[in-house]
Amino acid sequence: MPTVTAEPIAEKPVLDLRSPSPSSTVSPPVETPVTAALVPIAGAGGVPAPTLPVFAINCGGPAVGGWSADAHFSAGSVSWGVEPGDDPVGNRQRFTHVGNLTYTLPLPTSGGSYRLTLQWKELYYDAPDDRLMRVAVAVDGRPPVTVARALDVVARAGGARRTFTLVYPPHYAPALSASTSVVVSVVGLRGSPFLSTLRLDTSGVGWSTAVNCGGPALSVAAASDGIAYVADTGYSAGSREWRRLRPLLPQHAVLRYAPPGLPGGLVYTLPVPRAGVYLVTLTWVEMFYTAAGRRLMDVYVGADAPAVATAASGLGRGGNALRLVSSGVDVYRRAGNAVDRPVSSDFWVSATSSVTVQLLGRVGGPMLSTLQVMEEGGVAPSAIFQG
Repeated sequence: MPTVTAEPIAEKPVLDLRSPSPSSTVSPPVETPVTAALVPIAGAGGVPAPTLPVFAINCGGPAVGGWSADAHFSAGSVSWGVEPGDDPVGNRQRFTHVGNLTYTLPLPTSGGSYRLTLQWKELYYDAPDDRLMRVAVAVDGRPPVTVARALDVVARAGGARRTFTLVYPPHYAPALSASTSVVVSVVGLRGSPFLSTLRLDTSGVGWSTAVNCGGPALSVAAASDGIAYVADTGYSAGSREWRRLRPLLPQHAVLRYAPPGLPGGLVYTLPVPRAGVYLVTLTWVEMFYTAAGRRLMDVYVGADAPAVATAASGLGRGGNALRLVSSGVDVYRRAGNAVDRPVSSDFWVSATSSVTVQLLGRVGGPMLSTLQVMEEGGVAPSAIFQG
């Protein structure tokens, strides 16, 4: 694929990130690149995920959970952030004032297949169009391929201090074939280029599906995250769709919920093509309640006919049929005490014919915005949530 060059954009006056607000902290202005230690990312309940990322880097920050300390960055770049709070990964970043920000990842073996997951969380600017970046990826010393022409994190994430995720190649495309190195370059078209997290995962030709819960099918071009969604399917009887009449990202504009007291809560069962290990990604957007504690959910995940039967019985438990993977999920609290902000949790499950997810409401009715199921060998779109 040829390199695509973004059109020049006139520079706007920008503030100097080396003089952040008093509540922020800055590391020394010049740092020497180091080599990362690989840290396994654990699945729900502390069980190791079936596959591990080749790299999982907390850009600009220390080792946290399943993320290794910042490494493999270009000389002269700077780490920066705000108080860690409840997001010690997202609240750090690496940026540069001069030239491009690059990460050069040496590969452990030749002839591998990979996917990159890059994340940005805008901590400095509040409005769209204040910072624009071009993102390119080069493999094995070949010319770089532009994967984002003029990335505006605030616009793509739906606001400041929200995370935008870019997966390259996207799930519907073949994985990267590489033998020696993968280089990520971020160019500042307006303002300084930065990056919050970087993951490189091994990837096979894995099956995947994504459901727009409560909503219609969305093409790759229509969704903001580069994923094609099928129309809502596989949900339990008695559940309902619901939306708010205000602008939201297309894949988060509608949700499906179960009214309080509905036996069995909200259940989704999706068929899988073959026996294997699958990554289940649940995404919620709280569009109704405006305080913590108003909606609390327990999440159960299971596989095949026993899980279907257990969910149909109205119970959220039953030996190994359905496993409690997260309890008391409070989407409003996890979103930083805010509405309209997506939060996600990832879980691994072994299945032969189907995957079942059951959401039971402790307080309020359980709901879900999107549901993704991906065969082992695909890339997890975010860090594995430990319930």
